[in-house]
Amino acid sequence: MRRTRLVTPVVVAAVAMIAGGGTTATAAQGSTPAEPAVTLLTGDTVTLGGEHGARVRAAKGREHVSFYVRKDENGDTHAVPEDAITLLSQGKLDPDLFNVSLLAEAGFGERLPLIVDYAGPTPRGAAAEVTRELPVMSATAVAAERSGAYWPVARKAEHVWLDEPVRMSLDRSVPQIGAPAAWAAGLTGADAVVAVLDSGIDTTHPDPKVTRSAVPVPRMPR
Repeated sequence: MRRTRLVTPVVVAAVAMIAGGGTTATAAQGSTPAEPAVTLLTGDTVTLGGEHGARVRAAKGREHVSFYVRKDENGDTHAVPEDAITLLSQGKLDPDLFNVSLLAEAGFGERLPLIVDYAGPTPRGAAAEVTRELPVMSATAVAAERSGAYWPVARKAEHVWLDEPVRMSLDRSVPQIGAPAAWAAGLTGADAVVAVLDSGIDTTHPDPKVTRSAVPVPRMPR
């Protein structure tokens, strides 16, 4: 996982409040490369850099909206529109939806991957494509346009999470179990018999099942 997410009510500590009508500057010829720019679910475009850490170009019709720019405990820059603050405080919106640093790093395309939870059926429309039903958590995975068209629909949801990429971090756990030494000795785990016993096993049953697995032990990337 890229970072540990804090699931707590969000209190926006504003480093700067920026009016939504600002323009986004581009790098002049021969200067440093242009800073990363991302478009939020609201349709507003945010460019990292500048005096306040980010510059905002509001979507059409949202020029009156103000934005609160802050850095979190990981040093990431957030640009939060004022019409999202209450929903963030209520825990209905994922703070990472406005984490400009994370969005720029992830490099999502024209549609933003979301997991949405509505009190009733998930609304269908051109602004969001349903990619997967998640009945176990009573939610739906959708790919939403960043044009701002889905923003009014998202605001009516019980919860909206950014379906962000998960990256495994094996630098400590793999050495702790001695896997590098096993790999060096030529051991892969192929043809090993694995028994998985959960807390619900009936120890008096005459035929507990043991399945064979030929799944190799994964190697650390070099």
